[in-house]
Amino acid sequence: MSNRCDLTAPRDPPEDLLRELRLVDPLIDLHYLGEGVWIVGRVVPNAERAAIGGKMKRRREHIEGFSFSHLAVPELTYQGFGAFALHTIQGEPDSRIVTDARERDWRYRNRARLEFEERLDRSEGVVDAADGINDIGSDAWWDEVGYRERHIQPELFRARKHFPQGALHS
Repeated sequence: MSNRCDLTAPRDPPEDLLRELRLVDPLIDLHYLGEGVWIVGRVVPNAERAAIGGKMKRRREHIEGFSFSHLAVPELTYQGFGAFALHTIQGEPDSRIVTDARERDWRYRNRARLEFEERLDRSEGVVDAADGINDIGSDAWWDEVGYRERHIQPELFRARKHFPQGALHS
């Protein structure tokens, strides 16, 4: 099993790893860029990617001193490769790349559902756990309400404020 993009690289990905990645998505390629860096992406040849890759290649062909990775990325893009992850690995690439690809694929496929659930939670008063307020009526929620009652509302509603007519429209 080999990559879809034709690129002469210093190393090829292990066949079993590429096979596992293709179980996640049959269009995935894994390429070595040098210095322990592996790039993962999907190969979907189209005119837009070819144009971008071609432009990158033309910019680099007149300049000397580019590393292999600086020359490889335009070639991969020209062939339809769209990168979605970089991994720096000492030694042989392993199943961490496959695990990351599975997680990214799951998030991509479930993004709309997750965004909907988050909007639904917010509309019902459920806030992210990172905010410290899990749901209405929890201790954290009451602490936040108490803070607002003690510190924010007195400042906002200390006294009625009267503005001269037209002052807000100037």
